[in-house]
Amino acid sequence: MDAAHSQLGGKGYHKHVFVERATSGAAIEIVDYEFDGTELEGCEDRSLLRWRITPDYFSSSWRLGRRDDFVKLGKLMFLPGRVPFRARPSNPLRSTRNLVCHFQPELERRMLGELENWSDNQLAECQDIRCGRIELTLRRLWQEMLHPGFANELLIDGLLATLVVDISRYFRRMGPVADDMPKRTSALSNADLQRVLDFIHSARGGCPTAGQLAAVCGMNLSSFRNRFKLTTGRSVHSYVEEVQLERAKDLLVNSGMLMKEIAYELGFTHQATFTSSFRRLTAMSPSEYRTAHLN
Repeated sequence: MDAAHSQLGGKGYHKHVFVERATSGAAIEIVDYEFDGTELEGCEDRSLLRWRITPDYFSSSWRLGRRDDFVKLGKLMFLPGRVPFRARPSNPLRSTRNLVCHFQPELERRMLGELENWSDNQLAECQDIRCGRIELTLRRLWQEMLHPGFANELLIDGLLATLVVDISRYFRRMGPVADDMPKRTSALSNADLQRVLDFIHSARGGCPTAGQLAAVCGMNLSSFRNRFKLTTGRSVHSYVEEVQLERAKDLLVNSGMLMKEIAYELGFTHQATFTSSFRRLTAMSPSEYRTAHLN
């Protein structure tokens, strides 16, 4: 059953659920969290997978289990059930939109098997999963939650089954997903990745080029492209294009800027080029998107 626009709160955060769906395998919700900067702690009864849809970067550090150190939270995280956590949000009053899957016990057992004693390395990876295949499945799940189509229940069950297999393989380092993971010896360091993300998200008046991003890290272009793909599972071009698209959507809905002003802000020389690019990625014109989301 679907529900929309419920609001919950707790110490240190406010939760606004837009869409939720209960299946035999998981409870799925699209939810906004707003934190007030208070340190949080707790322990979930069931394992959950949380994918932050927006913003792309949000500064928050978590500590799972017996670890002594806090680790920066990535865009995609897995929180094992019955593992205590502490969280330090450092962007008070900033809202994040998330897709969250709370796995039912039976599906959790199929996914994790006998994996109960998590190592420190596994817990660290839980906080910043980098796997293009898992993100692709979550993106399809998000779209299906927002815009249900034919055989919606069947598709959602299939996507959940795909997630279970891919997460299981991720933590066991076996099967095809292992090839999709960043090679730690070749991936970008956390510091380099953060420099790149900061540069991309702070860029105004144009899309940063792969050459500019490589220079930020002091690397040659070929090496940077390979390392970025290994780290994120995405090409530089597709990632930058998605950031620009999300920025365009935000400006269309949340600002009163004219189309030509938004086009200029995003680095397009002509409004027509912006319109053409936006339509190619969304199958809608910017005006159609604004109208649909303001009504």
